[in-house]
Amino acid sequence: MLHEITGQSELVASLTKWSAMARSPRAMARDGLLILAGPDADPAVIGRAAAEAAIGSVRILRTGEIDSTGTLTEALGAAPGEVWVIRPDAYVAAVLDRPDTARLAAALRRAVGAAVVSPGNRVRVGKEVRTHGI
Repeated sequence: MLHEITGQSELVASLTKWSAMARSPRAMARDGLLILAGPDADPAVIGRAAAEAAIGSVRILRTGEIDSTGTLTEALGAAPGEVWVIRPDAYVAAVLDRPDTARLAAALRRAVGAAVVSPGNRVRVGKEVRTHGI
């Protein structure tokens, strides 16, 4: 299930509580998209989704590797199988529970505003509506 978070304040507040982090919360998220993966999230799915989305820089961090005390995981309320997609502005774009490759790739594309366009789909470009692929 995909959970949309309404803003960056929840993430920033949670990360701010996590005092063990060496870098600031915003600095951690600045280098492209950030994926925070719980210990039960499938690393193969995450890698395939990042490659399939083809959206540029994607940094993948396991919560257990960066949160040995569990403080961050507790502050976020993160479940073991969850994958959090965080934009460079520290906005939580999506939280998915045990996603498959297609769902995670779609969430990554949405996080950067990339649409999936198929031939025949109508696409709005400014005020103009175009039919893609025709």
